[in-house]
Amino acid sequence: MDTQMKVYKKGDVIFEEGKKDLPVMFDIWYGRVGIFKNYGTSSEVKLSELKEEYFGEMALVRDDVRSATAVALEETGLVPIGKEEMQSYFIENPYKMDIFLRTMSSRIRARGVDYMKACECIDEYRKAEQEGKTQDPELLKRMKTFVK
Repeated sequence: MDTQMKVYKKGDVIFEEGKKDLPVMFDIWYGRVGIFKNYGTSSEVKLSELKEEYFGEMALVRDDVRSATAVALEETGLVPIGKEEMQSYFIENPYKMDIFLRTMSSRIRARGVDYMKACECIDEYRKAEQEGKTQDPELLKRMKTFVK
């Protein structure tokens, strides 16, 4: 795999949910990328908007289909990085390793916070159910934020 920058135009699909492609992650050098579930359907949900960070790293860890669709939201310069190129890429761009580690750490922390909030909601729901109380509409609204 070549680690040369590839330029995507606004609206270009970088990879598609449910498709198996090359096991690469991408480094955003400029532009913005949207990460979507059910892209192009009536149930489309934008999960995140990324810039100056990495995405698609799960493809390096798991040999599986893509879990979401990535779309360029404007002209975007991406460097694809495969398993074989990862070490040399970070040796040649050492400051990028710090960005990579911070990105991964932030995502893991955010998932941990989301998990704890979801557990709290479930616990509140379960307690109210055991006490025979009607469900608080705000609690149900909070619970829905975890279902995308």
